[in-house]
Amino acid sequence: VVDQTIRPCLVELSEDPDVDVRYFANQALQACDQVMMSS
Repeated sequence: VVDQTIRPCLVELSEDPDVDVRYFANQALQACDQVMMSS
């Protein structure tokens, strides 16, 4: 679910013109990566 649904949205948001949106999208992507590595 994360890879198919959430990650594509976060990748799209990480290219947003708003710096805050990019920041939080990248934070969420990093959190997803950590969860995927630990499981």
